[in-house]
Amino acid sequence: MTSKKQPKKKFLQVTRLSSIKTKILIFSLLATLIPSLSMGWYSYIQNRKFLSDKITQEIRNISSQASRELELWHKERVYDVRVFSSSYFVSENLEEILRADAAKIENVVAMGRIRGYLKSVREKFLDYEELMVVDLQENVVATSADQISAVDMPENWLAMAREDRLSSAKSIGTRL
Repeated sequence: MTSKKQPKKKFLQVTRLSSIKTKILIFSLLATLIPSLSMGWYSYIQNRKFLSDKITQEIRNISSQASRELELWHKERVYDVRVFSSSYFVSENLEEILRADAAKIENVVAMGRIRGYLKSVREKFLDYEELMVVDLQENVVATSADQISAVDMPENWLAMAREDRLSSAKSIGTRL
């Protein structure tokens, strides 16, 4: 047993842990470091949580603002298309095309006028890739593109267009 106690005594003597002064110093260091490290770790976790919540809130605010801006942009584009499509120029030439007694040459001239109108509008408003006039059978009557391409309309596009027209009329009626 004396052999086991001697290495312990040698260790205490080498590290000078045998004196009361050293023991108090080590105790005071541990009493200072343990709470400091604990509070530092707790502060880190709380700051991380706070920043995460703050970032989440900022992302919500930004996405909400972006959503409002997109809705406004979309409303402006729908309004533009309504203005373009209700143009006197388009309606008069469509009437001429749809008139049963109109000669073939008059139809071609009227389609050319509508196409010219669509091209000029397309050149002024670069937000639109292509403008076209489509009949009820989904046939392209006139387009601003150089070549007529196939139109992929939703199944209930006509009902959606009529419903939108009615909702627009209702909203105008309620504002008056």
